[in-house]
Amino acid sequence: MLPGGDGTASAPAPAQGRGPGSASVPGADPAGLPLTTAQSGIWTGQALAPGSARYHVGFSVEVHGQLDADVFEAAFRQVISEAEGLRARFTRAPDGEPRQHIGELPPWNVPYADLSGETSPRRAATAWLRADLARPFDLARGPLFRGALLRLSETRWCWYLGAHHLVLDGVSSSLFARRLSEVYAALEREVPPPEGRFGPLRTLLDDEEAYRASPGRLADRGFWLGRTAGRSGPAALAWTPGPRGAGTGTGGRA
Repeated sequence: MLPGGDGTASAPAPAQGRGPGSASVPGADPAGLPLTTAQSGIWTGQALAPGSARYHVGFSVEVHGQLDADVFEAAFRQVISEAEGLRARFTRAPDGEPRQHIGELPPWNVPYADLSGETSPRRAATAWLRADLARPFDLARGPLFRGALLRLSETRWCWYLGAHHLVLDGVSSSLFARRLSEVYAALEREVPPPEGRFGPLRTLLDDEEAYRASPGRLADRGFWLGRTAGRSGPAALAWTPGPRGAGTGTGGRA
């Protein structure tokens, strides 16, 4: 819940979501970059279910102690500026293939909500985070991340990062949290933060391409073929009629 104009709490503002489509990205290379193998699967899944939140991911961290909200927002913005992948947006090229672009983002903020007056601040924070995570992302316009800082008490805070799975996974969530802590500590002491270690998105794409052409990929393929030898083939996705359950409207097997 966010503070409303009258000081009361209100749910996150609704946003109109858009699935994969074609659009220009200000300040970005028009050609864009290809998607990784993992991103391609997520893109296809989202295209099959536009507006669905099934590919939204997020995490929150509860902080015990004093925290400066202004310093936190400054640290959050710096880490976003360092993390090229989080600033990506996605369009469909004229040839029909998806592309990702790193360019200028539309204005974004880090919402702050004081939930310390709620009967259960932690429960109120959970409700706020769930509502925010259900809001759609515009893949072509971005940003594909959202952050927030929630005050639970004078010495308890909850910060949150939600994003589309195209730009964030479990490993990158951990790296983001570690870097945010590092930058916040430096800014609070008014010293320059240590140099960031996030690499460019192109490096990740090059590494994946190198793996595809490497002996390691063939060895990995051989390992898994050996592990699955003699087992039945992959499940078919063809739909076969089946009995209808009461009140379900449809029935069948895949």
